[in-house]
Amino acid sequence: MSPSQNYQEIACNFSSKATETIIQRIGAGRGVTDAVLAAVLTLAFGERIVHNTAAWNIHIDGAAQLVSERVSQGLPALSPLLE
Repeated sequence: MSPSQNYQEIACNFSSKATETIIQRIGAGRGVTDAVLAAVLTLAFGERIVHNTAAWNIHIDGAAQLVSERVSQGLPALSPLLE
């Protein structure tokens, strides 16, 4: 395995762990936090960098749903840190 493939495998493992954590937090009703929204947007940007349009769209749609959920709960759409 070349170093490049090894790094790709490590990155894929971290991405999978991040996705699992996000899904768990959303499932537990803790998905409207700044941290979860920032994590989803970070995953989206990562997919954009590697030109994975399908995954980009999934993450952006998920981020939009999180923002809508925040607003429906009377929270600001975005934290001042994310504006």
